[in-house]
Amino acid sequence: MKSIEELKRIMDELNLSPEQVSQFIGCSGKQIRRWIANESVPSLISRRAIQEGIKKIRKTFRDEYYERSVKDRDLYRKLKKKITLEEKDWLLDCAHDYSLYRKRLHMLAKKYRIDIPK
Repeated sequence: MKSIEELKRIMDELNLSPEQVSQFIGCSGKQIRRWIANESVPSLISRRAIQEGIKKIRKTFRDEYYERSVKDRDLYRKLKKKITLEEKDWLLDCAHDYSLYRKRLHMLAKKYRIDIPK
């Protein structure tokens, strides 16, 4: 289900727990876990609440996400001068998954002893 996939992606990107997300949707963290694990399917009302919750999460975390992405872009600019072509391919191979991209970016920064912005 598209809304659950989008919810999972946002949770991963922003490192949010089901309990944190549940406050935006108006349900329990346990229910969110069930949806993510495909143990239950959200009702039409719940799907609407999920979409509204996603909008609220985006609005709440927009500035934080933007700031983080700017810092990651600056980190990549520093790294791209030092990493090998294979490392660059390895890093950019997961660009569709921002949380994995970030982990790999930070791994390479540690390897090359480049400070990771807070």
